[in-house]
Amino acid sequence: MSSNYDSSATSEKTDIVNNMTDTIDNTNRFYDVDENKSFALNSQKQRWWQNKPYETQPVDGKYGWVVVVAGCFMLMFSMGCVNSYGSYETYYHLNQFPNEKLSTLSWIGTLQWAAMNFVSIPSGILCERLDTRLVSFVGGLIMGVALIIASFCDSAVWKLLVTQGIVFGLGASLVFIPAVTIPSQWFVKRRPLAVGIVVAGSGIG
Repeated sequence: MSSNYDSSATSEKTDIVNNMTDTIDNTNRFYDVDENKSFALNSQKQRWWQNKPYETQPVDGKYGWVVVVAGCFMLMFSMGCVNSYGSYETYYHLNQFPNEKLSTLSWIGTLQWAAMNFVSIPSGILCERLDTRLVSFVGGLIMGVALIIASFCDSAVWKLLVTQGIVFGLGASLVFIPAVTIPSQWFVKRRPLAVGIVVAGSGIG
């Protein structure tokens, strides 16, 4: 009787030990435990570029600062013109349209912001599917043409609403989205500094 009891107790202990061993093995595989008993979650894997030598990594390099300078100039010519519309409005009211209300002239700047924000989502889609340099070039071309045509619109306010307001806002959106999204992808260590320099272009402009 005691022999049967001892054998059953031994069998239960063996099952417990085997279950504990299986649990430890599964835990080690999940947490990727190495020989030194240090572990890390499997989700915390290195990025594809971290396995390459530092000199060949596409981040934190010299060319990234070229992208930062380009983004700074892009915001100077896009957001700079939008933010400084108050100067345009003063000139229009004093020289070209002295009989127009300031509330009417302010619609030009309002339409700039509205058009730029309205086209932001399509601009982001275009940047994902097309070359961002092409998107920025088309946006800059639209902005330049809009301002050139607006310089000849001195007979009616609605012409400025269309050219400097809507058309310029569309072009500014195509320039703004790449300028604020691309530079941050070229940096890891100095990303805050790079983004700060780019965004400062809107105030400089």
